Amino acid sequence: MKMPGHPTVLNLGFRPFFLGAVIVAILSMGAWLILLSGHLNLSFEHLASPQWHAHEMIYGYAMAVIAGFLLTAVRNWTGEATPQGWPLGGLFGLWCLARLLFLGGSGLVEIVAVADILFNLVLMGAICRPILKVRQWRQLGIIAKLGLLTAGNLLFYIGVLADQPGLITVSLYGALYLVIALILTIGRRVVPFFVRSALGVELPNSRWLDATSLAGLLVFFVSDLVMPGHVVSQVAALAVFIANALRLIGWHHLAIWRYPMLWSLFISFWCITLGFLMFATVDIFTFSRLLAVHALALGGIGLMTVAMMGRVAVGHTGRQLSHPPSQYQLALVLIIAGGIFRVLMPLLLPGLYLHWVYISAAFWMGGFTVFLTGYAGILIRPRVDGRYG
Repeated sequence: MKMPGHPTVLNLGFRPFFLGAVIVAILSMGAWLILLSGHLNLSFEHLASPQWHAHEMIYGYAMAVIAGFLLTAVRNWTGEATPQGWPLGGLFGLWCLARLLFLGGSGLVEIVAVADILFNLVLMGAICRPILKVRQWRQLGIIAKLGLLTAGNLLFYIGVLADQPGLITVSLYGALYLVIALILTIGRRVVPFFVRSALGVELPNSRWLDATSLAGLLVFFVSDLVMPGHVVSQVAALAVFIANALRLIGWHHLAIWRYPMLWSLFISFWCITLGFLMFATVDIFTFSRLLAVHALALGGIGLMTVAMMGRVAVGHTGRQLSHPPSQYQLALVLIIAGGIFRVLMPLLLPGLYLHWVYISAAFWMGGFTVFLTGYAGILIRPRVDGRYG
């Protein structure tokens, strides 16, 4: 077999983007803790530090995981090539450049915007080309969500450069809901497949639950961006909760609790589902909407992405899915603990809110550090079966 003229880490999209995502998850959260403590000032003229934090968690971390997953999955779905080697390295370099320069404050925002939006556009092209070539029209929903995320990121930078805080808010919340929508769309497909592969059990999927969840999510998305906290968005959130709670109850099987790659997906799905219940009841129980946001962000996106990165990295490097690195389960547990301290503990003891934030961030960083120790070698070394990939 002829050796490729590039490092192994550039063989497939999941390798550099998963590695970069994990490192950014640690460093960005560390920077956020320093910002909270008052020992770091990023000197943004029209951007509050919580907005920088939200942007880097969604458009930085989450987008990297989405990029790595889709560049790998679309290759499998279509049988067509996605970027590899140095072109993949260039795409990854754009993402890295935006993350690094965004620490430079207001003076570099224009350059950050160009690098970040260019990354989004090139990624979209890399995903769209094979899908459109083989006419897999069922993937158009994923393409649409990716396009909306690109538009949302552009809206964010316009908001920063034009000093329009309303645009920044719409961009950040819109992106959060879009990533959740993408997780629900992909999860609805892959969770039954994973369970069938591991247990030989068929999980039911209902068209009316799909329709209810999709319609509720669409109404919630639009109404919450236009009229945050309005009764329309609360009713829509309740519909999303009911549809997905019924789906998860129907999906439950005791044997899933033997496999971290399965129970982590179920817990993450439940975090998203309960997050929508929190959005629906925030006025009744008078807690901060930020707790519902973090139920989606940390319990939903954070846990789901760690679970999926762990599975994809093992499966696509020729390893047995039944034997992930020993660090995998511990990393999942630490992320879950971070979610408990970020969402549940402030509900129970709101007077210690800032303490819970610090503890949650520490668990988040610990979880990703543990994950990195188990998976860095997997992501940078050749497949164990000697094949390319």
